[in-house]
Amino acid sequence: MELMLSENAAEILIVNENRYQCAFDEIDAGLIITDQYDNIQFVNKTASLLLGNSKDELLNYRLDIFYHSVPDISIEAFIHYSCRQESQVSQLPYTFKILQVPDGRAIPIEEKITYLLDPANEPNGKFIQFKNLTKIRESEIKSFSSKESYLKILEDGPFLICRLNTEGQFNYFNNKWLEFTGRCIDDEIYRGWISKIHPDDRPEFEKILNIAFEEKKNLKTDFRLLNRDGEYSWLFCNLHPFNDITDNYSGYIFICADITDRKTMETELRQAKELAEAANNAKGTFFSNMSHEIRTPLNSIIGLTEVVLDTKLDDEQNKFLRIVKQSSYTLLGLLNNLLESAILDENKEELYERNFYLPEIISAIFDQFQFQADETNLSLSYKIEENTPCQLFGDYFKLQRILMNLLSNAIKFTEAGFIRLRIYSEQSPGFENTGVPKIRLHFVLSDSGIGIPEDKFEMIFENYTQVDSSRTRRFSGAGLGLAIVKKLTELMHGHVWLESKLGKGSCFHVALDLRIALTIK
Repeated sequence: MELMLSENAAEILIVNENRYQCAFDEIDAGLIITDQYDNIQFVNKTASLLLGNSKDELLNYRLDIFYHSVPDISIEAFIHYSCRQESQVSQLPYTFKILQVPDGRAIPIEEKITYLLDPANEPNGKFIQFKNLTKIRESEIKSFSSKESYLKILEDGPFLICRLNTEGQFNYFNNKWLEFTGRCIDDEIYRGWISKIHPDDRPEFEKILNIAFEEKKNLKTDFRLLNRDGEYSWLFCNLHPFNDITDNYSGYIFICADITDRKTMETELRQAKELAEAANNAKGTFFSNMSHEIRTPLNSIIGLTEVVLDTKLDDEQNKFLRIVKQSSYTLLGLLNNLLESAILDENKEELYERNFYLPEIISAIFDQFQFQADETNLSLSYKIEENTPCQLFGDYFKLQRILMNLLSNAIKFTEAGFIRLRIYSEQSPGFENTGVPKIRLHFVLSDSGIGIPEDKFEMIFENYTQVDSSRTRRFSGAGLGLAIVKKLTELMHGHVWLESKLGKGSCFHVALDLRIALTIK
């Protein structure tokens, strides 16, 4: 891979995208840069052509939609790897992969992934470089037509190689094999080496051998083999049938690679995943139990406060009790968010759809926030546009949670001015001429608050994340509200996005497809 770029070049590419786009388009290696959420931020012409999509179709979409690479364990990859000099192999930062693209093609590539860091040394994205090896592979395969080249790959290659003849006897082992096992050829020949396979893996290996003789096709298997240190190492083995010079079937070539490190990593990853899942389940159980335990007395506080507020009070007492009530609702909202976030993370949340009357839902939500708005002289209002159906069918509880989190967020970051909710409808795409009474309902919440920097748009929808995460930040909160908005909106098959400028307010959009209810039960 001659035309590969450094990590510094990746940073330059991000900063000067327009300036360097033409230059990078001429490189015969594919270049992709993602952000910390794995969304594609830059792609050059070569990458676009290999993936079969235009740049506009790739940018700002998740990498895994278009780019998926898996280890290349084909015979061609072994030959290609063997063509490298030993000094190149030991220093090579690239890996051989098969790129599986959405149109069904499988392209052999040489891949390098560099993880980018921000000034605080935190992960900030990936820089992927990859090169199409199809033509190179074809040329290398042709070059092995001579006996000398064939012997060279067997003896000097970096893989353990042995040969199985048509009688079921192993009659050849290369130097790498003997060096790995520490045994002489007399110990390995015929079927002697099979006794050194781990007892748990031997039955499966014997089964693979029988299949090989019956079907005469390329096969793959993993097993543990006793090495020169008296320990078991994992080998990946590619069984490749071959013909003699008269083109008659002549047995199998076994090409094996030591994958002990990979197996160890897979085991550690699996254990880490199991621990993470156990911790997540414990977290969910804890949040659920604690939320219920705290909500019980909190509901009593709210209920008794409302009772006292209905009695004769002076202005100061009324004000203090309304603060108690609002603070209780704030705490209740935080508990609900913690519990809801845990449930959503475990994918246990379900839709409970029923008939509801939209103005009733909106009015109740705004009533809860009116006191907070009054305290800061905020103008809090909503408008349901004419011709917007109000008798609907859907999960109105989740709709309430979406709007309450958006309103809570807007009030928190708006110190003066206004907060306005506009609701309007349009025909839902995909439901024309189907006879299904369905609409797309738009909720547009705008405010005159502090605004959000454009580079933080995606980040604010992540769990426990705030634009200002410093110890001296001005605004409180757990950073769950907008993450829950996004998860609930997606659960309802909707979409959420925002428009904002720093210092000039924000505008959040939520679009949901809901059915029209003919009657309200």
